[in-house]
Amino acid sequence: MSTDSLVPKTGVPQIVRLPFWERGADNIQFVINELKKTNPRLDFEHITLIGHSNGADMTALFPKKYPNIAYRIIALDNRRMALPRTNKPKVYSLRSGDQPADKDVLPTAEESKKYGMTIIKLPNTIHNNMDDRGSETDHKEITNYLLKFLNDKK
Repeated sequence: MSTDSLVPKTGVPQIVRLPFWERGADNIQFVINELKKTNPRLDFEHITLIGHSNGADMTALFPKKYPNIAYRIIALDNRRMALPRTNKPKVYSLRSGDQPADKDVLPTAEESKKYGMTIIKLPNTIHNNMDDRGSETDHKEITNYLLKFLNDKK
């Protein structure tokens, strides 16, 4: 909303942005609860959350704040909030070639294997092109991965 305060650009992001991510996670939970009331026949056992950048940080926080709701999360270049180290939800992430994640945001190779996480680097895609500013080639590559993740039955 236009009345919302802007995300802080100074300070430790994991501290100063946390209230914004928490509000985002709360908003996601609110929408899910409203959908349960208005569309009870939807499949709420297989909820997939997808977010980019700040939205991906919210997506990464959601299962920590609201466990056992999301079936899978797909984070497009979250940089600040650590991806959950868990088997449920199933965790996928597409990474840009130009913006590194902060320390401990991404799992180690051992954690990825232990929890079945899928982390894919897109070396030719920059962070700001993972949204509507990207080229047709960027969009096609991202869409192909998203469809693959959504069809993953593991």
